Amino acid sequence: MENQEKVDKLDDTQLKFLKEYEDCFGIISIACAKIGIVRQTFYNWLKKSPLFAKRVEEVEVIQIGMVKDKLLKGIVEEDLPSIRFYLERKSSEFKARAELDVYNRQEIDNTIKEIREYLNAHKPKVIQGSEQPAIDIDAKAV
Repeated sequence: MENQEKVDKLDDTQLKFLKEYEDCFGIISIACAKIGIVRQTFYNWLKKSPLFAKRVEEVEVIQIGMVKDKLLKGIVEEDLPSIRFYLERKSSEFKARAELDVYNRQEIDNTIKEIREYLNAHKPKVIQGSEQPAIDIDAKAV
């Protein structure tokens, strides 16, 4: 019996950590602080305990699934940032556009500035006491 391998079991502190880790969405430092251990203890457990490492991975898989569900919910609800995020990562056509957007950011900013300046310079005059703009017959078409 002396040569029998040590059975990998989780102690109470490791179990408490796993609960906190799940509750704080996989943020290691917060989970460590909540149970009063340093981060290095967490990393030591990962190295020394395959069972602990497996349980940490299981929590991460669950969390990734939750985040994916929220992303898909945003897409179904027609949330444009969610849709764009998804397409930029899943579609080669949109990946190229996202990269291009980064390079053209200054040009885009300049164009937006020009449009704002134009709109501010060409605001319609409002007739006093009315919400409708006055019509300027002599205005040049742009």
